[in-house]
Amino acid sequence: MTQETKITEFIVFCIEMMAEKHGISGRRVTECFETAGVIDYLSNGYQTLHAMGKEWLMADIEKYLENRGIKEI
Repeated sequence: MTQETKITEFIVFCIEMMAEKHGISGRRVTECFETAGVIDYLSNGYQTLHAMGKEWLMADIEKYLENRGIKEI
């Protein structure tokens, strides 16, 4: 598996987990992530972030969104 594939799978995982947590569609999460730059954040930080637990990761992404003025997905 290539590094690019691993990063893509990680981003998809984060989108799915955030959608499940907030009871919204993956499409809505993807739009929000694209607007706020979360996809780049996850891609660039993959080496560190992919090793974190799911709950920590979701909280980190929510904090990232909040810092960019998005308080609700």
